Amino acid sequence: MASAAITSCYSTPLSIVSWNIAEAAPSFAAPCFDTRARDAPRLIRECILGSGRSSRPPDIIALQECPYPSFGTETFVEQGYV
Repeated sequence: MASAAITSCYSTPLSIVSWNIAEAAPSFAAPCFDTRARDAPRLIRECILGSGRSSRPPDIIALQECPYPSFGTETFVEQGYV
């Protein structure tokens, strides 16, 4: 996962998070593969929104290698991301 904050004297900070989630598939070393697979959207959401980088969530979330086209929207719709 990568994040960045962009600022200038004429704008407010813009934060971006980019992450290759590799089809949201858990590692085979995960404690319980089935549970991790089922909980992947929640875990990804909590990691991005609750990572403690700042007091506000990122302005832009860019996920690569999602398991299906609407994964990002479905995972972050309650937070207002599309």
